[in-house]
Amino acid sequence: MKKLLFLICLLLIAPISKESVQIKKNTDEIERIKQHLKTKKITVDGDIGCAELTATDDVNCVNVVATTDVQSGTFTYGSAITRYYTIGANDFHAFENVANTEIIISRTELLAQSGDASKAYAPLHLPHGAIITKFTVTWFRDDEAATGEIDIYRADFASAHSTLASADSNSSSGYHTVIDTTISNATIDNTGYTYGIEIILNPNDATIDVQLIGIIIEYTITVPLP
Repeated sequence: MKKLLFLICLLLIAPISKESVQIKKNTDEIERIKQHLKTKKITVDGDIGCAELTATDDVNCVNVVATTDVQSGTFTYGSAITRYYTIGANDFHAFENVANTEIIISRTELLAQSGDASKAYAPLHLPHGAIITKFTVTWFRDDEAATGEIDIYRADFASAHSTLASADSNSSSGYHTVIDTTISNATIDNTGYTYGIEIILNPNDATIDVQLIGIIIEYTITVPLP
């Protein structure tokens, strides 16, 4: 109720000239304002619950709750927000699909026929400016001679590519998770690069020797998603 009265006061009171106004939860101070409020900047220490808030310059808020649309020329989060991007087995497509190097893709795992190492690729689509912070891969492995390698890579438009992160299957047996937080060139630049995942599976003597189960990529943003 106090928040609603605060907004009504802002709309009904007459103009005063101020470059910047700091508004706090002080109802006595608000009651003394008798003119329309015209300002270039509003800084709010607490929550605002409103049907409509219009500003021509910066609005810095701890928390904004709106019951209808919020429109802004630019909007920046006060601190970075963590988001998650998942990639499953059926997001991949095989690079090699010949005898003894066949990739097998199901709803829940990616594996390969025994024989030579087999490659597969999946696209990675993150918003421009996002910063990758963690690369987490879940594997299944039951043969110590089997290997699984996986990378995040980026490629420029001259076909040059580089590795950003790796989370290869380790010596653990059964289900296990590998994490890489040492990300190179972690900021996504969609103006100059494409991004993807490369996996190389090298089972020993059975298709179930090494399997990719799933991937989680954590990243942060400071502006709303496109």
